[in-house]
Amino acid sequence: QGGRCGRARRDYGAAGKARPKPIHQCHFGLGEIAWRKKDRPEAIKQYESELRNAPTATQGQKDEYKTIQTRVADLKAGKGL
Repeated sequence: QGGRCGRARRDYGAAGKARPKPIHQCHFGLGEIAWRKKDRPEAIKQYESELRNAPTATQGQKDEYKTIQTRVADLKAGKGL
């Protein structure tokens, strides 16, 4: 949020590689960075990875999941950037 996307991208990438299966929050963070940088293909890729790996058990997680689904649909439709 502070405009340091390059550093954040490195940090998320390192965190994701440090685990056998990248944690879903890394995909979300990388998706947010790509979205802010107007990199539609990368944002879609990362958000879709988040959707495949994110838990949906609690109401808060379900709301977040729906938000990401909407963002992916908008990006694929050419909206949102």
